[in-house]
Amino acid sequence: MDISTLKKEARFAIKEHFGTVIGTMVLFVLISIMFNLLIGQNVVQNENGSYMLTVGGFILSIVMTVCELVLAAGVTNTIVKVSSNEKCGPTEFINHSVKHIFKILAIYFRIFIKALVVCVALFILLLLTTALLMYVFNLTEPVVKIVSTILSMLILLALILVILPYSFSFIILSESPKEKTKDIIKASKALFKGNAIDYLIVLLSFIGWFILYLVAITVIYYFVAIGTLPGIIYNLFQYVPTVFITPYIIATQYAFFEDAYAVKRTESKKDSKPEEVKE
Repeated sequence: MDISTLKKEARFAIKEHFGTVIGTMVLFVLISIMFNLLIGQNVVQNENGSYMLTVGGFILSIVMTVCELVLAAGVTNTIVKVSSNEKCGPTEFINHSVKHIFKILAIYFRIFIKALVVCVALFILLLLTTALLMYVFNLTEPVVKIVSTILSMLILLALILVILPYSFSFIILSESPKEKTKDIIKASKALFKGNAIDYLIVLLSFIGWFILYLVAITVIYYFVAIGTLPGIIYNLFQYVPTVFITPYIIATQYAFFEDAYAVKRTESKKDSKPEEVKE
């Protein structure tokens, strides 16, 4: 699987349906901004000067998170469609999200439970290790903090590795919407198996874009801080990865999925061929 070929296919698909892709991402961002504005109206200042959400704001933030996750699955569906050269409009992601909302939530729930089990187990291990270092080996607090930080990073890495096998779930849902949730999860995990390293390399190939973004937003923040640029420029620039980089990543994921699925299907056909009868 050549990364440059996968990315070339992704860029071609986005270019051919640029209006739909950008329209979809802008609409997604506008919905997100609307939620953030509503949440901002439910922030109160305490006596000590700090800010906190009201109960209504907290509930609204949960609703926003759920809605954005569901709509993100709809965005994946739109990118899959344009990558397959199917015609669809900028609002297609909303239609898909509403139509398959329960199945989308069920997929997220299954992934969340699997991640939660691992997270709890590793967190308990972190606490036990920290206690062991402090009270048994009597290590100094700075050393314990360093070890705890390293273990926390390893926990985060472990969670990522737990979630990654289900990366193709919403692509599979888009292509097979009648498929059962458990079968979608199982199919994604099966496709990831044997392609894990290649898939990780593909994802890591986008690091350069995020480094470029971090440099750009740091420069913009500096100019905003000294008053050369208005603050709204910094706020809007935060959505640049969502609008421009996210579709590129999803389209590349789909190209990878298509390639991996084609290889797996070919291998399955070879394995299913009956042995030749010896004379």
